Amino acid sequence: MSSNIQVERVCEYCKKVFTAKTTKTRFCNLTCSSKGYKARQKQAKINASNQQTKTTLEGFDPSITAKDFLSIDDASKLLGVSRRTLYRIINRGELGIKKLGRRTILKRADVNSYFEFPDIIIPENRIPELSDCYSINEMQEKFGISNGALYNLIRREQIARFSKGKYTYVLKADIEKLLMRQII
Repeated sequence: MSSNIQVERVCEYCKKVFTAKTTKTRFCNLTCSSKGYKARQKQAKINASNQQTKTTLEGFDPSITAKDFLSIDDASKLLGVSRRTLYRIINRGELGIKKLGRRTILKRADVNSYFEFPDIIIPENRIPELSDCYSINEMQEKFGISNGALYNLIRREQIARFSKGKYTYVLKADIEKLLMRQII
C-alpha cells in the first residue's frame, strides 16, 4: 500500500530540510544515512571504551562487596592483590576455599576475617636469644603441625614472632604453653 503523503523533515545528519514520503524517515538520502550509522557506531565504541577506563580506574566492581561468595578474581580485586598472591595465601592455609567443579570459591566472611588478627612482631631492639626460640620449621617437625595451621594458630592466638634472616622465630615458652593448652 503506497502513500501519497509528503512530510517536511530535518535530516538527522546534515540538518537540511527535505520532503519525506513516510513519517519515520530520518535522513535525506543514503549518504546521510550511512554517515549517521557510522557516527552512531563510533559513539558506541567511545562510550564502551570510556566505561572500561572508568571501571579500570575504580579498581573493582562495587557489586563485589554485596556477594557472600567470591571467585578468585573477585577476591583478588577486593583485596587489591594479584591472583598469584591470593593463591599463595590459600596454599599457606590462611584462607579456606571450596571447589565447585573447576571453580574455586571463597567465603566473603573468611576474606574479611583474614584481617581480624593483627600480626605481633617483636621490634629489632628486643629480639631474644635464638636458643630460647623455635623456628617455624622446628615447630613443624617437633609438634607435627602443617605450615598453614601453624601460621593461623600464631595469628589467632596473637603470639609474638620475629624474623632473622630468612627464618621466622617464636619464643619456645609461648608456643609450648599454647600447644600444651591445645592438647588438653
